[in-house]
Order: sequence, then structure tokens, then C-alpha cells
Amino acid sequence: MRNTYAKLAGALVSVALLASGCGMLGKNDGSGDGGASACDGKGVCQDCTQCAAQEFCQTALANCQGSSACVGLDECLALCSGAVQCEQDCYAANPNGHALHDALRLCLLCEACPSDCAGQTTCE
Repeated sequence: MRNTYAKLAGALVSVALLASGCGMLGKNDGSGDGGASACDGKGVCQDCTQCAAQEFCQTALANCQGSSACVGLDECLALCSGAVQCEQDCYAANPNGHALHDALRLCLLCEACPSDCAGQTTCE
């Protein structure tokens, strides 16, 4: 599960400033409840996640950015290039960042961008 989204790691905590003019249908609190993201359907996962971080997943992004453990985990995962053992080591080294990072990943890849990011992670 973790290695399929490692190529997006590193961009997760800095992506909010990269997109503008995006919107969503439903609630805009990053919870993922209340509607589908208007960001999905761009055809490129990274474009969708940049848009979603600005709008749909704004709260989840802010929560991760506010946690040194979440930022540390994200930076560590970015260096792994999909190597499973490396990613497991990152999670072990940053246990307090796991929940916030996973919440952001699920918001971006599963809730906001399910079409554009299909296959990037396991959505539960």
C-alpha cells in the first residue's frame, strides 16, 4: 500500500501553494464527507492532488504541515523511491506522523481524486 504512493510523497506537504482556482462540491473542510471533489477529472493525478490540497483536503494538509512527525515521514518517504523496506523504516522512525500522513494521503488520493489517482494507493 505505501509503496504505490511514494512518488507523491514529498509533494504532499508543499502542494497547497501550487494550485489555485479549484473548487469542490460538498463540504470544504478536508474531511472528505459531503461530496466529490471538483478537482478530479483532470486526467493527471498530480494536477488533481495539487488542486485538492488547495480546497478539498486543506484541513488534512494543514494538520500534517503542523506536525513535525508528519512532515518528517513525508520527507523520508520521498527519498525511498518505492523501496518497501525504506518506507517501513520511515514509518518506524516517525510513528507519531503516521495517522496524519495517512489521513492526508487518503483525502488526496481516495476521496478527492479517486479517478485521476486510481491505482496509486489502496483506498479503504
